[in-house]
Amino acid sequence: MYHLPLLHFLKSNQLEAYVINPLITNSNKNQDIRKVKNDKKDALSIAQIDKFQDIKAYSFFDIPTFTLKCLCRDYYKPVDSRSVFKKKLSADLYIIFPGYKKIFSDITGPSSIAVLKQYQTPKAVLDASKDDIKNLLINSSKKSLTWCNKAYDKLIKASTRTIGISSPGLSIKLLNSISILKT
Repeated sequence: MYHLPLLHFLKSNQLEAYVINPLITNSNKNQDIRKVKNDKKDALSIAQIDKFQDIKAYSFFDIPTFTLKCLCRDYYKPVDSRSVFKKKLSADLYIIFPGYKKIFSDITGPSSIAVLKQYQTPKAVLDASKDDIKNLLINSSKKSLTWCNKAYDKLIKASTRTIGISSPGLSIKLLNSISILKT
């Protein structure tokens, strides 16, 4: 990426410039017996490649294409991070609330996230009022009242049968994972 401003400058001033794949220059440098690395040696190595080898040089630099490549790379970084935090959320739930994954088909769906934001532990679910949890499920999901009632029943059943670890620190960890997922 460090060559791009110089390449753009040279091309915009109608000067001939080429980009050589660094793997080619590196493999040519490895032909020497002594492993000496300095600018003079590198320049000589590149000149020898140009003189003695038939290499394919890249001379076209298209800013819109380059920009799209950068944007695609930037898109996939957060997507990969999201996958990592989904796994962390799943692992945290296994410790805090083992039966929770059986309640919702997607633990990162809107209904599940709404419940976890309010009630991170089985004890918190059991201490909450039935109407509060049902209203939360109704408002966060686009599903029927019947589905909300079934989800509530599953939530209560899982909360009473769980052997999870209840800890304020783990609850904070769970909320942090949710916050990063939402971001």
